[in-house]
Amino acid sequence: MGMRAIFRNLCPNCNGDIDDIRLSLSAPCEKCLPIPTSIIKSIYEKKGKKEVRKYILKYLEREKKLQKYREIVQLEEMVDELNSYFKKALNSTMWSAQRAWARRVIKKRSFAILAPTGVGKTVFGILLSLYLA
Repeated sequence: MGMRAIFRNLCPNCNGDIDDIRLSLSAPCEKCLPIPTSIIKSIYEKKGKKEVRKYILKYLEREKKLQKYREIVQLEEMVDELNSYFKKALNSTMWSAQRAWARRVIKKRSFAILAPTGVGKTVFGILLSLYLA
């Protein structure tokens, strides 16, 4: 395997440096989670992202290394719940832009949605209003 990218201050748990593979798997850096990336990848491929997050959260709690990871897991659970609501209402899941907007709403961040016609701004706003009502 060739050189990989290292991202500074992007570990979802400790804000430390993390490689691109772990980041794509929603896993913390090797300092927080000293489990081989291949094992994390195997769990991810067999059980999916939700199970990986649960496994990592339990591990970090047990090893007393949990810092910010719980917040990320809770945020993604809320986004998944909203995505399920979209699926029920429209028989379609949210697009990636809509998931990004959902994260901002859940975090109570003020933001403007600037996107071309047909991206799903109105549908997002209507369904979000119904969901939050």
